[in-house]
Amino acid sequence: MRCRGLVPKLILTLSVTICITFFIVGIILSSLFREEYYQERLKTLSGEAEVIEQVVNSFMNSETTLGELDKSISFIGDSLKADIYLIDSYGYIYSVSNEKYDYLKRTKIDDNDMKTLKENIPIEQKKKNEFIYSKPIFYKGVFTGAVSIVTPLSALSDSLVRINQIVWMCVAIAIIFSGLAIYFISKKIIIKPLKVINNAAKKIANGEIGNRVNVSYDDEVGELAESFNIMATSIEEAELNRREFISNVSHELRSPMTSIKGFITAILDGVIPKDKEEYYLVIVNDEISRLTRLINDLLDLSAMQAGKLEFNISELELNRIIETTVLKMNQKAASKNIKIEVLLESEKLYVYGDNDRLIQVVTNLVDNAIKYCDENGEVKISTKTKGSKIIVSIFNTSKGIDEYDLTHIWDRFYKVDKAISNKTSTGLGLSIVRNIILQLEEDIWAENVKDKNGEIKGVRFNFTLTKVK
Repeated sequence: MRCRGLVPKLILTLSVTICITFFIVGIILSSLFREEYYQERLKTLSGEAEVIEQVVNSFMNSETTLGELDKSISFIGDSLKADIYLIDSYGYIYSVSNEKYDYLKRTKIDDNDMKTLKENIPIEQKKKNEFIYSKPIFYKGVFTGAVSIVTPLSALSDSLVRINQIVWMCVAIAIIFSGLAIYFISKKIIIKPLKVINNAAKKIANGEIGNRVNVSYDDEVGELAESFNIMATSIEEAELNRREFISNVSHELRSPMTSIKGFITAILDGVIPKDKEEYYLVIVNDEISRLTRLINDLLDLSAMQAGKLEFNISELELNRIIETTVLKMNQKAASKNIKIEVLLESEKLYVYGDNDRLIQVVTNLVDNAIKYCDENGEVKISTKTKGSKIIVSIFNTSKGIDEYDLTHIWDRFYKVDKAISNKTSTGLGLSIVRNIILQLEEDIWAENVKDKNGEIKGVRFNFTLTKVK
């Protein structure tokens, strides 16, 4: 059965991880407890062995009888639930705590063990069914024998089993509580916000582009929500731009088409006199030219934004392009009594660029400067070197551009003054200029220029080009 949904997958993954972790911890704790229990048991046996040593020394000092010695070790053996053997200096067992092991008396222990005990080294032995602790006994510095305490491993195992049961019970409880905690915490801080974001995404997909999410978490989920809102805002802006673009294109196409249809219909119906037909046909031709410019601009802009417009980059003489453009624009400037001043940094400036597109940029900017320049005003074109860049500036005297308009002049179909040249402007010129400069990986910006008194005296458009070394 497939595990569907983030919650089950998350819980399953974390639960498996926790189970493995706690299982390892359980094994480690069990081993530690086992070792600790053995050490504690060994400590107890060592302590009791010292007590027995004192009893044996009392016997050796004739302070107690052999019978009293047997009773003492029998009592200690019962309290420890262990069997105790007393061994003489020759390695023979001479006393046992349990009568049923009387047959072991006079039995000799291993010679190697005796050698170790004589060196005052206790012996710890874990055999199949028993644990043996042997301690040497010295009386007045002389080796007199040893005491061996034999504990059945079953007694130790029973205690260890109880300890293991407690450990594994704690592990099981920890796993259950961890699983529940993971479920409720993940559901609250991960799943719930993700569902909110998912629902908002579905609403945006269905056209509700104004939908936003309100997830106030200072973590990755919060960052995701913030990124989602930024994306949603971008989508909304793109959608609004798309609608505005369609509206603008429709308007720009409708106006000349309506004029063309109206004049042609009037000519065909004989409403316009024969001697006036040529005049109106010239108007129709101008409208067709305007339509052609609009369509060409739209195609260029679309190709640029799609990255499909190819640029032929080469070394160009910038001054020639500027001077040629000024020559073409002189007549238009003269019609408004505008003076064009060209201030070139040097006789020749070589830059990298596409010749046709660079001519298009300079022409559009100079044309725009003349169009919005004051009557009897001035247009200045200048160049300046800054590092590896050439900055081209085109200034015109005017009332300036509002701060709001400065941020939108690069938008498609945006016109600062809709009353100026509405019949000749498509509103795409600056947008095309900006896209050309950006595809050349250069910068372009516009700014208001102020006089000494802080009053706006005009507008300056600047763009950069890479200088040929």
